[in-house]
Amino acid sequence: NCVGFLYPPYFEDELRYQVLYLQDTPGEDILCVLYDVFDFIEEATRGGRVLIHCSQGVSRSASLAIAYLMWRQAAVYDDVFLAVKAARGVTNPNIGFICQLLQWHKRRHAPLDSCRLYRIAPQSAAAAQHLVPKPVGAPAGGASLDPRGAFVLHAPAALTIWAGEAC
Repeated sequence: NCVGFLYPPYFEDELRYQVLYLQDTPGEDILCVLYDVFDFIEEATRGGRVLIHCSQGVSRSASLAIAYLMWRQAAVYDDVFLAVKAARGVTNPNIGFICQLLQWHKRRHAPLDSCRLYRIAPQSAAAAQHLVPKPVGAPAGGASLDPRGAFVLHAPAALTIWAGEAC
């Protein structure tokens, strides 16, 4: 359920839900939830089927389905988009989601030759309990690190978690 703010989990006794709070706007960050979504889909498909839905099934849910298939099949955006569009004709991810998926694919297939810094933050204001990594940008020494937060530094040879004033 990509739109937890519109549709609560009506059948919680019968179905297992992953509730996300995604806006269908070009500025919405979908990359921060992708691997949570992939884990959920992988687990769900071991025991049955999975339904990815949003309000209209056009942009948010389609983007997550495309991302999953790109990841699972090691495929490029254009090929997966065409296959999803053939199965569901109204598929039309917003331009922000398309750009994110293209950048994500490029980043996944490029060598890690520099550091990436992520802050651990709520996925959205509506999902304060769902913590995800959000990119901070190019690390500038310790200037980007706030002792009140938690960060992940992904370097070519190491992954470091920094929380508070201790490392």
